[in-house]
Amino acid sequence: MKVLVTGAGGLIGRVVAEALAASGHAVTATDLRHPANGRLPLHALDLLDRAAVEALMPGHEAIVHLGNHASPRSIPDGQRLYIENAAMNLNVFAAATTAGARKIVFTSSIQVLRSLFMAPMVSGQGWPPLPFDGDTPPSPNNYYGLSKLHGEDLLRLLATQHGCEATTLRLPLTHVDQEWIESYARRVSGRESDDVFAARMTAAEVGRLVDAVLRATLPGYRCYMPTLRSNMLDISDEDLRRRHFPHAPLKAPDAPLTCLTDISRITRETGWVPAC
Repeated sequence: MKVLVTGAGGLIGRVVAEALAASGHAVTATDLRHPANGRLPLHALDLLDRAAVEALMPGHEAIVHLGNHASPRSIPDGQRLYIENAAMNLNVFAAATTAGARKIVFTSSIQVLRSLFMAPMVSGQGWPPLPFDGDTPPSPNNYYGLSKLHGEDLLRLLATQHGCEATTLRLPLTHVDQEWIESYARRVSGRESDDVFAARMTAAEVGRLVDAVLRATLPGYRCYMPTLRSNMLDISDEDLRRRHFPHAPLKAPDAPLTCLTDISRITRETGWVPAC
């Protein structure tokens, strides 16, 4: 397919864009800045510039949108972060659907569920059942998570109106190499925060998953919550549940909980199986 990738200058975006190109897609890689290094030519594109986004969009069969402020700490002004992320999402999704793109993939964030992972957790009242998945009700508690949830809702609306295939990926902590994740795990180990969830992805696995989504037939809108089978801490997911979610109900009370996230629907619909 001819694929436009936004945010392709970032650490994750560069890996995803190069993975799609290696898989045979014709990739147009875009970013506001040039990456430190990269194998693909990078088209400078300000996603806040509606006219520029609309001009580059025609001719692309699929859009992979990673180009947002990347975390709650990206800029100190939370209101500006929300407004700019919302504007970027609107410009990309509206231009893509108007130009007739068949597929749109949006990288959202586990931050849309952040209230579920905040300490102290003293009551299970209202908690959704475990394991979590793409249907787990959102509960953001910061401007960044709210901007991602806005993007999800906007994509669902436009996909319904225009009849394209649209997929949201609620990514957990995503890293490039194992050394980084081990260092991060040492820093957060024992902390009661949103990090207790301990889910993780690698940029390479995001690339594999996006490729699988583009190749699958996925009518309408869907939301996936991918994760690797191994978490970032040296503790089982069952122990994580007992420690941090003791009152959360289980979808299958009589079955062992092998992971806090259920990726079976992703595998069933796209064929993606994480390598680890």
